[in-house]
Amino acid sequence: MRYCGGLKNNFGWDFTGCTHMEELKLVLEEKFMIRRLKTDVLSQLPAKIRQVISIEHAVDCSDKKLKALVKKLDNDSLKGMERRGTLLAYYHETGVTKIKAICDYVTSLLEQNKKFLVFAHHQVVLDAICKLLEDKQTFYIRIDGSVGSEERKSVVDQFQYEDKFRVAVLSITAANSGITLTAANLVVFAELFWNPGILTQAEDRAHRIGQQDSVLIQYLVAKQTADDYLWPLVMTKLDVPSPI
Repeated sequence: MRYCGGLKNNFGWDFTGCTHMEELKLVLEEKFMIRRLKTDVLSQLPAKIRQVISIEHAVDCSDKKLKALVKKLDNDSLKGMERRGTLLAYYHETGVTKIKAICDYVTSLLEQNKKFLVFAHHQVVLDAICKLLEDKQTFYIRIDGSVGSEERKSVVDQFQYEDKFRVAVLSITAANSGITLTAANLVVFAELFWNPGILTQAEDRAHRIGQQDSVLIQYLVAKQTADDYLWPLVMTKLDVPSPI
């Protein structure tokens, strides 16, 4: 009644409001919780290191599709929703054509016995990574838009506290906030995203309070794909060295 603005109407009680928020804040801080902002404890966190890894995209029928989409985008008459649709198609086709190189890179990490997070955007890329891990008989967790809050907590705990779970396969848009995965100190982005703020939030699933080691962030970038368009957007916001 006091803090949810309880009102009685024809359908019963409605507790969807919020009232006396300042008082509630004081009560919570006094009796129940301490909230520490990342900015307050940044000096206590280990370093974050970013790398760009240049990978080769597959040269096959997808390569022809990429070139056709680039040609279409170069047409100045392409405007509005049609241009946006073409860009999204180019982005999706880039993910498809990078799959083999992504899987090869993930395989090399498995051989190094590393525990790591791998982020991607498209379901087809997430599915391909998961299939690889299953073929390699590697325990992993997956969090995408289909995973509810209760299940998220369960799989996060598996990754955090069980050594056999070596890889977390994560959706950039569905798993960029609200979870802590500090059991790993390597974060790999199989795909880019046009909003750098989302990427930094995703990076911080591992680079947050509780992390004891420096965190290595790796971006897998393929030339002559949509990455050529996305990477300049990302690079202007992130402190990233040249590709290695």
